[in-house]
Amino acid sequence: MVSASSREMIRAGSVGTRATYDEPYDSDGEETADTEWDEKGRNFISHIYVSYKHFITSIQFGYLNCEDDEALTLSAKFGHSEGHSFRAVILKEDEYVTGLSGVHRFGMHDGIKSLTFHTNCGEHGPIGSVNDNSEIGFKIDIDPGIRDRREFGGFFGSYSKVNLSSVGIYVSPIARYDMVVKRENIGPSNAS
Repeated sequence: MVSASSREMIRAGSVGTRATYDEPYDSDGEETADTEWDEKGRNFISHIYVSYKHFITSIQFGYLNCEDDEALTLSAKFGHSEGHSFRAVILKEDEYVTGLSGVHRFGMHDGIKSLTFHTNCGEHGPIGSVNDNSEIGFKIDIDPGIRDRREFGGFFGSYSKVNLSSVGIYVSPIARYDMVVKRENIGPSNAS
């Protein structure tokens, strides 16, 4: 069996964008660009931890460690550690991520307002600032057509000094028998 980390993967898209600036440092000498993070190949996800205030401030993942009696292994926390609200998404044993959607706000304050994690069992979310009508954002849906646990390849994203600026999903496509296309001749037959 080929593991997810050894198969080819694609970035299926992200909610939000990584900020880059012409000037690498601000007036205080601190970096201005967002910090990237990558959890490629970490596909046995069981927990998703989200902190938020007006924007999503941080995200962290829990993984089942199949080699260590299925103990929970935590990723690093990605983003600013403070948030007024916190939500834990705990996936069932047979549940896996199939997609991601969220609201991203551009303008004076860029950031992810809310996230929804789609699974084979339903949706978890929206998580975040969903009742705040004072700011308008853009809804982004990522549905890469995951229909098998092995196709989910992990998450990636970026964060700034104050919030999570992007989160995306890796997909590791696999060949499936239900995807085989039957070849048919269409048009006039040459048989007499």
